[in-house]
Amino acid sequence: MGGKLNVYNLGEKGVNVTKTPLHHEDGELLSAQNAEFYAEAGLGGLHKRPGLQRFNTSGMTNPVKGVIGVPLPGPGERAVHAFTGTATNIFKVTRDGTTWADAEGFATDTNQVTWGGETAHPKMVELLGQFFWAGRAEGFNPSGIPAIFGYDGEMEYELARFDTDSLLPVMLGSHNGKLIVTESALAGAEDRVWLIDPLTGEKDAIGLPSVLTTASAGRVTAACSFLGKVWIGCTGVGTFIFYAREGELNWTQDHTEATMLSVRSMLPYQGKLYVGFGAANPTASLLLSRDSAGTWATEQTAAAIGAISNHWDSLVIHQDKLYVIFSAVGTVGVDPNYTKVWQNDAGAWSISKDFSGTEAGSWQVRSLLSVASTLFASVVDDTITLTPNGVWKKVGAGAWTQSYSGGGGGGAISVVDGGMMGVV
Repeated sequence: MGGKLNVYNLGEKGVNVTKTPLHHEDGELLSAQNAEFYAEAGLGGLHKRPGLQRFNTSGMTNPVKGVIGVPLPGPGERAVHAFTGTATNIFKVTRDGTTWADAEGFATDTNQVTWGGETAHPKMVELLGQFFWAGRAEGFNPSGIPAIFGYDGEMEYELARFDTDSLLPVMLGSHNGKLIVTESALAGAEDRVWLIDPLTGEKDAIGLPSVLTTASAGRVTAACSFLGKVWIGCTGVGTFIFYAREGELNWTQDHTEATMLSVRSMLPYQGKLYVGFGAANPTASLLLSRDSAGTWATEQTAAAIGAISNHWDSLVIHQDKLYVIFSAVGTVGVDPNYTKVWQNDAGAWSISKDFSGTEAGSWQVRSLLSVASTLFASVVDDTITLTPNGVWKKVGAGAWTQSYSGGGGGGAISVVDGGMMGVV
């Protein structure tokens, strides 16, 4: 069967002949058994396939002769969840992209979802066929214990807790099968960055917050995995990009943008790291890229400033294209918002959907989610207050249409996608 194979940065590090395969760094292997595609780093390389958890066989009638992990995209059904931004019926769910209902199996409907960047941009991260979010163990109660929650399609559970005096943790991404979470020990302190095991809830610190103090970059507002390292975007006196390997105590500064207000989104795509920034009026925000050699380049600049701010947000890959939201935010009830979804197809940028309005406030797109052939977008109506306008979708090369209205677009969307395990 004919086809096309795109390979980016294959063999960039050369071939290591001085280590055993078990001691290779991610991205060093060119071909191997018991390995899988390393999607997080955007390298097109390989890394060691994770092992399986031992399970109890006492309830099985026949002996288990062998177990194999099958990394398939799920048993034919994916459930997309939308955060409503309300204290009750907090998640809506669809299994066909059209029919939405209240999600079942949540222990409480009041676990507040927290966000990266700013309060109107909540974040959920999909990993191991589940999704995770940050909130408080006592829901919307401001004094509740900061915690990480997970949802496997049937029930909500608490994965990990933080110190009682911590500020709200923020879910930012994943690296090597672990969740990237940031939290601040006390108000005014520099953020800590954690890698959390999604199976055990074990927290491992990466980098030292004191390094961020030196750089005047205390707030960590975006993160991703790239070139085998954890990359973070920081907001302080200007904006900064740092990286560190898992287990390292020092952050290495790679880039800074003194005129930007915040780092909004980070994602690897076709061998490059893309970073979306936010800026305050009258500065134009930037969308930058960094190649594997360390060269930074401007991909896009703001086409509109907005009465308050403008930013590039929610980078996502869908059907081999890179999508990103650009928004210029006006004063609520006074100025219109300017919001468009852009796409990058093999280096060529174009507008996929214009959500801009002419009325005071108008719509804003909060986040994007790719599920098979469908691209979802959560949308809010900012005419008077941040009223959820619902979820929009784009199937294949078709036009954008509204999938759900009436309170389902609080800002965060994610998917439950159960994997498969074969027993022989």
